[in-house]
Amino acid sequence: MKTANPALKKLEYEFPVLDFGQVEAAIARELNVSRSQVQSRIQYEIKR
Repeated sequence: MKTANPALKKLEYEFPVLDFGQVEAAIARELNVSRSQVQSRIQYEIKR
């Protein structure tokens, strides 16, 4: 993804859902991109 700020390398989001499909859809909506674009770039970290 390209950002308006070239120094920006990482974005972190927190969503109150557990299903990866719902997370990907929420990120895609937030960034206004397709879900496939999100899937090719996403990394998951699950915190307990």
